[in-house]
Amino acid sequence: MKKLLLLTKTLLAVALLCVGQNAWAEDTEVTLSCTNSITVIGHTPYGTDGSGYSNLIRLNSYSGEGGAGAVAFTLDSKWDASKVKSATLQLYMNSKPDKKRTGDIYIKSLSSYPNLSSLESTSYSTGKHIVYKESSGTSKRYVFSGSTEATIAASSLDASAPKEAQYFEVDLTTYIQSLTTKSVGDLVYLAVEISDFAFDGTIGAYGNTNAPKLVITYTDETLYTASFTANSGAITPTITVYSDAGRTSLVTNGTLHDKTTYYYRATLHGYNNYEGSFTVNGANPSESFTMTAASAVETLTVKAKIGSSSYAIKSINLDDKYVGDAYSFVYPKYFLLEGTLYQTAQGTNANGWYKWNGTLPGNIVEIEYNTTAATNVVYYKEGEDIEGMEESTPTNADIRCSNGKGGRSDDLVTLKNLEAGIYKIASGVWGSSGASFTFKVDGEDVYTNSTTGSLNTSETVFSIVSGNADVKVKGTSTSGKALDYVYIQKVAESDGLIFNGDFSNATWNAGWLGTGSEKKASFVKQSSAGGFDGTVAEMWTDVGFTAEGNIYQVLINVPAGDYVVSANILNNVPSGAAVLYAKVGSADDVTTDAAGLSTKTEKTLAFTVSEVSNVKIGYKTTNITGKTGWIAVDDFRFVVPTAISSYGWATFSSDYALDFSKATTGLEAYMITGRDGTVVTKTQVTGTVPAGTGLLLKGGEGNYNIPIVASSSTNVSASLMKAGTGESVSAEGGKTKYVLGVSGSDEAEFQKIVSTAATVAKGKAYLQFNEEILARSMRFSDDITGVEKVEAAPTEAKAKDGKFIEGNQLYIYKKGVKFNAAGQQVK
Repeated sequence: MKKLLLLTKTLLAVALLCVGQNAWAEDTEVTLSCTNSITVIGHTPYGTDGSGYSNLIRLNSYSGEGGAGAVAFTLDSKWDASKVKSATLQLYMNSKPDKKRTGDIYIKSLSSYPNLSSLESTSYSTGKHIVYKESSGTSKRYVFSGSTEATIAASSLDASAPKEAQYFEVDLTTYIQSLTTKSVGDLVYLAVEISDFAFDGTIGAYGNTNAPKLVITYTDETLYTASFTANSGAITPTITVYSDAGRTSLVTNGTLHDKTTYYYRATLHGYNNYEGSFTVNGANPSESFTMTAASAVETLTVKAKIGSSSYAIKSINLDDKYVGDAYSFVYPKYFLLEGTLYQTAQGTNANGWYKWNGTLPGNIVEIEYNTTAATNVVYYKEGEDIEGMEESTPTNADIRCSNGKGGRSDDLVTLKNLEAGIYKIASGVWGSSGASFTFKVDGEDVYTNSTTGSLNTSETVFSIVSGNADVKVKGTSTSGKALDYVYIQKVAESDGLIFNGDFSNATWNAGWLGTGSEKKASFVKQSSAGGFDGTVAEMWTDVGFTAEGNIYQVLINVPAGDYVVSANILNNVPSGAAVLYAKVGSADDVTTDAAGLSTKTEKTLAFTVSEVSNVKIGYKTTNITGKTGWIAVDDFRFVVPTAISSYGWATFSSDYALDFSKATTGLEAYMITGRDGTVVTKTQVTGTVPAGTGLLLKGGEGNYNIPIVASSSTNVSASLMKAGTGESVSAEGGKTKYVLGVSGSDEAEFQKIVSTAATVAKGKAYLQFNEEILARSMRFSDDITGVEKVEAAPTEAKAKDGKFIEGNQLYIYKKGVKFNAAGQQVK
């Protein structure tokens, strides 16, 4: 008795018998054999006949995995491929009562009998395994290393009757008929595989009643062979014969029947396919035909199709390629057109992610870019195209990466110089874990994207407050990892600000940084906490800190000046264990205690920038470990401070757009917007104003904070207030200018600049009319309507207080007493 192989994962070691049952066909019997002599075993003894596994083959299920066995059979003296009428493989499988079957059976051809390679590991995760017992009785596991050539038949296991025996018939006619090069005595090898099953049962082994069988029927009918001649014998194409006009059912040449029409297709590289038909009429058919040369494709242009228009992406030079030839090429994920970044859909894994696989339709292939990924894009590059980066092609980069590859660099390379504004930077990286690509703006880390073993995409937002700054990136020393692509989008015009200070952005933590121990994942998350309006960043410290927690933003190129950062904070951590902080350049942190706040509290921190610097602002814990409490932070604001004296009035201007709706309570802001004769109008500002707007402020004595915003669309063109620059302002022909003086605690008085220039400090403002005005001063009372008279020279002395022009001279009256500008009493 021959002994068979068992794959204990999904073994099928098949002993095949050949029988014939047709009245007009010759019967024949094929003897099957295995080339390995082993005793098949399972995980546990099985079989009631007491013979172990000599007559039964045990199939064991392993979740989600399949397996295979192999058999060999010898072609006997009756063998004649041209006479094969049919061939059917019969399988009988019996499952254990408590198991079910599912999945598929595959019959595959083998070029030779498979080898068995020792597999010392007990893992079943790789390959297909066979377990057998050596003569010593020791069980060992081996990997089945046979290489299958093609699936020649398949059948599905029926899971609807999981506890019943099941009988299968698998048609192998076409395959057996195709063995025209085989001779009597040759060995033919088959693999029988089961995939994706949950099964525990048996089939009969060699000699068992239920052993598998191969039933082959031969015919005595005369069969015919067709011959084909193309282009008068100048070329020899590949001919495929079919039994149907749709050319779907293959027929082996040499098995053609008389009085039957057949259809064929001729294929040859460099020629267009030719299709024809013929009818067998008592002789071997002979077909002659002419194939035409296919159109050569010497240059393939790949285009991005956006709407009804197409734009060239790349041009590929081809050699010996023709229309209809199979071809593939990589393409980019994005296409940038006039500041708009368009995205194409990712392909299926089997067909490549960003890799086109198909037949050449001509010299143009269009890729649909039908999704808008971003607008106002100021920079987009594939990693391999960034100047200074080395091309990198990690494993599977040709299908995983945009455009099939990426870049790497151990040194910083410059991407782009950017003007002031708020920007989003996004990138993709590919490769196994362990590489980081770090982006810097003006030397400050703003963003890191690390490889994870999958295609990893991420983004962040940063602010450049003033001037210009370089964006740079450096990669990894490992060539098997890559920066796939980078794009930078201008989010808003800005002179610099905290971005997403209220954590309500769609990418809620956009703009906020923190790496390693600086940013605890449990801290930086979005939540609606009690006492806050909307979303906040919070931490439930029952998760526990093991190191400092920190979230921050870096504002690039902040001009010299005085600033305040504020945030709403709620926590119950010990006092001194958390701070609101600012770090100017490389100087030490400026901090204020922001812990032990049992109710939502606005904390503020004032700091000074003495020269243009990068400023890091944020909130962090200090010396906290273990379960220490609960923290929530929200409403970060970057503000400019100002002060009002006891007189209650001040002029003001800022290099930033401002929001007076969120300014400190009690502060009023006015623009001077017009003059009609002796009437001048002041208009209260209750919302935002653009950078550089001159204003008149009113309020009680004290300090006030005004939040900076990204921009303002308020029209201030009618304003007569001009921002101070720190330089002298002098009288000019045709224009009249006034600077703020003091006349009393309830009035603002602007005094005319006559001959002596006045210096208006940066951050202050002055009043300018584009016409000659005689009035030496202008007063604005507490009347919120903002309408007051411009005082002219009196016609007679008045027994009242005030400043008046008489004979082109300024005189001051105090309770009816007249003084000159030097303070000397006159008559």
